[in-house]
Amino acid sequence: MGERDAGAQDRAGGEYERTASAIFAWEPLLIPGLLQTPDYVRTILAAAGRPRAEEELRIKVRLMRQEVLTGRDPSPYTALLAETALRQRRGGAEIMAPQLRHLAELAQRRNVSLRVLPDNEDFHPGLNGSFVIFDFADLPPIVFLEQYRGSAYLYDEQQVADYRAAQRAMAALALSEQESCALVREVIADLEA
Repeated sequence: MGERDAGAQDRAGGEYERTASAIFAWEPLLIPGLLQTPDYVRTILAAAGRPRAEEELRIKVRLMRQEVLTGRDPSPYTALLAETALRQRRGGAEIMAPQLRHLAELAQRRNVSLRVLPDNEDFHPGLNGSFVIFDFADLPPIVFLEQYRGSAYLYDEQQVADYRAAQRAMAALALSEQESCALVREVIADLEA
């Protein structure tokens, strides 16, 4: 995320999230932002060397953004995660176990679909990095790419089509929602053992 304004990306992403008719998120290494607990966010931001005041602002904004999943008219949200994102012990078991329990709870919501792409799959387009596709009722879709210190929005029709094709290819390799939730529970049990 950019240096100039600590919360600019969160605020911009929040506007797209609030107005989207559907959201798809692919994450190979982290739990997606809309599904993160405050302690998980704090762990990520602390590792990035963010000042404490900036961390707290970002956590507050992130939690407000999550209302698109739990509010009165929740957005349909599909999260596709790499198994690696579940198994990495970011912040240790005391951070990851509650994070994964939160993930499992959200996956029970009617508007949230959670699927996991097993790590044993061969090459797929998602290995190139995370992305989010925002669909809108009256506007063309947008792809959001986030990196360590910057981000980009793709509006070009062909680029969006390429990311949509990547979404379909990875979904074909992913576990079902039921299998994915079972895997999340298995990882929680491993963390708590």
